Amino acid sequence: MTATYVKEWLGLLAEGRQTITAAELVQKLDVSPEAAEMAIQRAQQAGWLFSPVRGLYVVVPPEYRSWGVIPGERFIDAAMRHLHVGYYVGYLSAAAHHGASHQAAQVFQVVVDHRLRDREIGGLRLRYYYSTRVSRSAATTVRGEHGRWRVSTPEATLLDLLEHPERGGGIGNVMTVARSLPLDAGDLADAAADRGPTAARRAGWVIARVRSDVDTARLAKLAKSGAGAPSPLDARGPGQGPVDRRWWIRENAGAEADR
Repeated sequence: MTATYVKEWLGLLAEGRQTITAAELVQKLDVSPEAAEMAIQRAQQAGWLFSPVRGLYVVVPPEYRSWGVIPGERFIDAAMRHLHVGYYVGYLSAAAHHGASHQAAQVFQVVVDHRLRDREIGGLRLRYYYSTRVSRSAATTVRGEHGRWRVSTPEATLLDLLEHPERGGGIGNVMTVARSLPLDAGDLADAAADRGPTAARRAGWVIARVRSDVDTARLAKLAKSGAGAPSPLDARGPGQGPVDRRWWIRENAGAEADR
């Protein structure tokens, strides 16, 4: 049965479609739901289809059959729209898109406004991170040959990584990423202002150490706003460490090695 429908899977690709729902498959194959389900199962076993979310199927082009899945950016928008979930691709996956990370392609990090379980499909690990800020965080829609997807801007990517450095390999790796992100000083300050003084302090602390081409004047003003104890460089790090009084940051995450 799989061979019978191979031309159908390839026909979808020829039409410029990468995904199809279960209901659409029934109509396209002109068979009963039971027969369509059997065809789907056999196609999945043969590596022609995979399902990133319930009820949605993605066609695997011949060049990706050994991997069993296609790159996340090719199907993530369709998957999230199928679930009615707001999202953007973030952290190191976004940094890689912006040319600032050599992260292994097998991990695809997505920020979502509903809680979703992580998935492992073939050679791809999908990692979902719940956030209430999805609709407010700066993101842009990328349109390419294989569809569209939303990704955080370079500035939002940096702020996300500084808020959760463990999702970016630790503060040392985040600083390495920051060296290559195409940052705009004004956009970075605007994004930090929306998040509060701690975001500005962390961003300013990092930028002052790894970049000479990004103006930190506005970040410095934002960093001075608010009161209270110094902001920790790493929220999950120890409560002790030297304080950088310029940025009002407690260097509690191996900062000395990065100075």
